[in-house]
Amino acid sequence: MLLFARVAIAPLFLYSGVGKVMAFTATAGAATHTQTVRGFAPTARKITFVTIDIWRVEGEKFAEH
Repeated sequence: MLLFARVAIAPLFLYSGVGKVMAFTATAGAATHTQTVRGFAPTARKITFVTIDIWRVEGEKFAEH
């Protein structure tokens, strides 16, 4: 089920250091509310959002998110 139409996401910042065990990303996006979400009827309004993710890397795999 597509809850939001026309989703656009762009990375704002990416960091990973040589010899470090952590990666950090920040992402911004926009979408249009087209389906019922948690009981809220569609509004056709646009929303914007920002996410931040931090991962711990162990070996060559993500160990934590």
